[in-house]
Amino acid sequence: MLVSSGQLLAAVGRDANNQFYPVAWAVVQTENYDAWLWFIKKLKVDLKLEDGDGFTLISDRQKGLLNVVDQELPKVEHRMCARHIYGNLRRVYPGKDLPKKLYWAVAKSFNASEYNKAIDELKKFDEGVYEAVMQRNPRNCSRAFFGCKSSCEDVSNNFSESYNNAINKAREMPLVEMLETIRRQTMMRIDVRLKKAMKRQGKYTLKVANTIKEEELLRKYCQVIPCGNGQYEVLENKHGFKVDMNAKTCACRRWSMTGIPCRHVLRVILTKKHNPEDYVNCDWYLASTNVKIYSKSISAVNGIGFWIRSQEPRIQPPPREVTKVPSVIILEVVRLWELLVEGGRRRKLVKNQAKDKAKNQAKDKAKNQAKDKAKDLVKHQPKDQAMEWNE
Repeated sequence: MLVSSGQLLAAVGRDANNQFYPVAWAVVQTENYDAWLWFIKKLKVDLKLEDGDGFTLISDRQKGLLNVVDQELPKVEHRMCARHIYGNLRRVYPGKDLPKKLYWAVAKSFNASEYNKAIDELKKFDEGVYEAVMQRNPRNCSRAFFGCKSSCEDVSNNFSESYNNAINKAREMPLVEMLETIRRQTMMRIDVRLKKAMKRQGKYTLKVANTIKEEELLRKYCQVIPCGNGQYEVLENKHGFKVDMNAKTCACRRWSMTGIPCRHVLRVILTKKHNPEDYVNCDWYLASTNVKIYSKSISAVNGIGFWIRSQEPRIQPPPREVTKVPSVIILEVVRLWELLVEGGRRRKLVKNQAKDKAKNQAKDKAKNQAKDKAKDLVKHQPKDQAMEWNE
């Protein structure tokens, strides 16, 4: 994110309701290896990330960031943003009708079977586009190859773009004012989210309820075949999925990756007449967790009037460069300005003359119409009456 001659780095996370949560931000001179190294080290300490095991990070392919993550967080699951990869493909093939639906089918495939099917469809569409996608290693942005430790199915960092939009006005301000505005916006956001979290009734956040509702719409296409020992074979469009209720797994991998029961598990739960929320295997979505997330905010800061003055010399802004303009150019500019002014006056004079002419023509027309009307009245009157008026 650009801020005049500097760069604004930001780390944005997800809360228990799957909404974005600003974690940290900082202004650096340029986005390079050293800047990201300093930023990631700060995050490591504050968030206790250690080697990154159990955490997920989504970013674009900025070389400095990639190298720093490999060095400082060797065990973090580093996903590439699928949206950025698609944007790069559009630049490689300008004007070409890229198969957006096919590409996102690859990125959003939850298992190897869905992934291979989507890749084959992409290859049938265009061999060149297929090769371009494979060169960018789609395994880094496809759910089929994501781990399940973080209970996160995101394939893009759209939440970072949402954060960018939220601070868009602040980014146009001077440096200190921008940082103060972002800080206060974050404080207000935390307060609003806390009030909403405390009003939530139920064990889990709306994320769980909405996901279950979406999957229940597809549950009707599933058929359950019991296998014993808590295992079931669920058929969807004549394709079988093994469900293990004891291990809390499904072959589609949605349950394992999100922690929320998928359509196949919901079909099994329906036969048991149980509550689907009892099979959510991730405490991250608890409503109480969301309250904890927003219970602590940023500490208040006194205004600039309370700041302690240092004994260091006051920093002065750099002098502005004064460029001397040749006198010939100045004369030409003055002459051009005079011509523009004179032209404006002439246009105004012509415009006024046109208005006066139109007014005079309207008056003459009205007079002529009145005379013609009077003549018509005299012409159609009886002769006796006309003679009396003449006498």
